[in-house]
Amino acid sequence: MEILVKTMAGLEEVLIQELEQIGIKNCKKLRRAVQAEASLEQIYKANLSLRTGLHVLVPLFSFKAKNEQALYDQIFAFDWTQEFRMRDTFAINATVKSKFFNHSKYVALKTKDAIADKFTETFGSRPNVDPKNADYNLSLFIQEDHVIVYKNSSGNSLNRRGYRLKAALAPLNECLAAGLLLLAEYKGERPFLDPMCGSGTLLAEAYLIASHTPPNLYRKKFGFQSWENYDKKLFESVKERLSASIQEPKHTIMGCDIRKESLEACFENLSHYNFKKFIQLKRRNFMEREAAIKDALVVFNPPYDLRVSNQNINSFYKEIGDALKQFYGGSEAWIISANFTALKHVGLRPSKKIPLFNGPLECKFQKYELYAGSKKAKYQD
Repeated sequence: MEILVKTMAGLEEVLIQELEQIGIKNCKKLRRAVQAEASLEQIYKANLSLRTGLHVLVPLFSFKAKNEQALYDQIFAFDWTQEFRMRDTFAINATVKSKFFNHSKYVALKTKDAIADKFTETFGSRPNVDPKNADYNLSLFIQEDHVIVYKNSSGNSLNRRGYRLKAALAPLNECLAAGLLLLAEYKGERPFLDPMCGSGTLLAEAYLIASHTPPNLYRKKFGFQSWENYDKKLFESVKERLSASIQEPKHTIMGCDIRKESLEACFENLSHYNFKKFIQLKRRNFMEREAAIKDALVVFNPPYDLRVSNQNINSFYKEIGDALKQFYGGSEAWIISANFTALKHVGLRPSKKIPLFNGPLECKFQKYELYAGSKKAKYQD
């Protein structure tokens, strides 16, 4: 069947690679999404395995509408009683880009009314709405007068892995964190360091990648489990096969932070995993030699001076560059930041620049190759 997998801006190509790795074909890149074709088994596997996917959607039907009455009538005409049960709660998300419809929340409200009225006409009562943890989730996309109705196989967004019990300042979205690691081609085959680890999102995602653990293997609820065609035996079989691939990380995963509060949050978030054996946490200043590890992949999300206050942001980024040059020769560093001026003060020439978004903030994800010794000697070797 056709599917639409939502992601974050800049991660579409990474998502395509993930989909193809689990056997999903005919992938087509869209804006913040990938369209593809998948079997029911692959839909189950995608929800369990995707690191950069937010929602896996399956189209139900589409139609034309230029006003709220036409929208209501078309939604009401569909037999929702064959899609979910009276005892199931439901929720609706709407995305609108149209001169005919101005407010996505109002579109969602009219859709909810039409579905509820269909149940009332058939059974004399209506199911309940649960916007936070519904059994059955719908997504509407309206582009001018074209309306597409999708059922959401994921339920709650797939970035909600379940490990974030506490958040430090400006935490990364879990899917973005995983995307950064995949863009940096991290596979767990070398040491990893997040020198400003905050609440530990990059560390958790690094552990999941290095151990080949599907990020949502232990999630208790997916949207497809309320579908009429839900195949429990097939789903359990998929989970068992994915579980069989889990292994212990082969190299060090280390997180450092100068703030005690951040490390306390990180410690609690990583308590889901046997992290004491595989993830080292240290209270260290990145600018000092004691924080360094050799030949590592270094990925971090420093303050941007937009959400986290730092008085001398340009000097701060210069200190980052100085520390990388002095203590991290032989490693590879990646920095994501929305402060493009501050990035210039790192003082190193980036070998790659990737545009991304951290929430609404336009960012650059930049790669720095750190040579042990001089760059000239490296090329001569």
